Amino acid sequence: MPGLATLPRAVIRDFLRVLAPYQVDYTALVGGFGGALVPDQTGELVPADDGSTDPDVAVQGCAAPWANAAQVNGNIALIQRGVCEFGLKALNAQNAGAVAVVIYNNQNDEPVSMGGGASGGSVTIPVISIGQSQGAALRTAAQTDTVEVQFLGTLQA
Repeated sequence: MPGLATLPRAVIRDFLRVLAPYQVDYTALVGGFGGALVPDQTGELVPADDGSTDPDVAVQGCAAPWANAAQVNGNIALIQRGVCEFGLKALNAQNAGAVAVVIYNNQNDEPVSMGGGASGGSVTIPVISIGQSQGAALRTAAQTDTVEVQFLGTLQA
């Protein structure tokens, strides 16, 4: 229309906001599979434990059933990127009762773009990624404290 200025689109970032035990926003990336995130959704973050004897392997969530399924049930699963597909990790979390999944990178501090692989089509819960040091800090905090998080931003794949 004549006389109206065209405004550039705003770039809206996705974030994982930590509400407790400390407050910080982490840049996040929504997975290319899984359910839609609900903006402002909050929940307790519980690290995966797939029962592997090595805790650095157990947090990758590749084996099922999870040893801590009762703790994950109704909460948001925290999983480290690792040897199996993102979709399998998320499906194992979903089968343990998680309402959403946060996968943290194991190679650098950038969220990683995630495809669902062979299992992703069966995942109905939201899946996001965050950087390595952010995920490691959340995992450490969850060992002694309740970690509450909130999803912020466009939250669309």
